[in-house]
This record gives sequence, structure tokens and C-alpha cells, in this order.
Amino acid sequence: MNNAIQQIKENQKKLAQELRLKKKLFKSKQRRQESLSPCLQELCLKKLEYRHRHIARCLLRGTPYNKIEAKVRPGNEPSEELIDKYKLEYLNKIQGSILNSATQKVIEDIVKQREIEEEILRGATC
Repeated sequence: MNNAIQQIKENQKKLAQELRLKKKLFKSKQRRQESLSPCLQELCLKKLEYRHRHIARCLLRGTPYNKIEAKVRPGNEPSEELIDKYKLEYLNKIQGSILNSATQKVIEDIVKQREIEEEILRGATC
């Protein structure tokens, strides 16, 4: 599996874990009747980020939108701009990783070619 794709997947898992922790923190503050506004704002921003990153990743993998989110309430549609932003970010990571892999392959081929040439030269001088 492409290293960049694996990294994107791991980042999404970390974001989900962070979201679960923020939700627990919010609920505990709510039970203690503490100030909720900063915690609520942070929770909402993380939820929004996770949702849009999830949609972007699924769309890049070829999943149709209606399978990602079957029902969306009116007024709660995802932001196309955010989805495009995350898709572009993911594509850049993937392309960069592919280029790095291709460059590494070229370097390995050059090293092998030089080793072969050195063996030929050693055989010709003996």
C-alpha cells in the first residue's frame, strides 16, 4: 500500500480518536455544569473537519457521495470548498509519495547498473 495513503488513513484515525476524547470532555463538563462554549466550539470544529476529510478520502477512493452520506438534512450539506481543499491536500501527498518512490526506484536502477558495469570492467582487466 502506498505510504501516503496509509499516512492519510492513520491521520483520519487519530482525528477520530481526538474527536471521541473531546466529546467525553464536553460531556463531563456538561455534567459538572461548567462553561461549555470553548469546549463546544472546539468539538464542532473537529467534527466538521473529520466529516469533510472523511468525505474527501472516500471520494478519492471512488465511493459515490450517496453511499458516504445517505441522508443529509437540508442546510447541513457539506462544504464543497472544504472537500476540494482536503482532496487536493491528499492528492499532493499521494503524488509526492509516488514521485519519491519513482525517484528511489531510478536511483536503485542506477546503482545496479553501476555495479554491473564495475563487474564487467573487473572481468575485462583480469
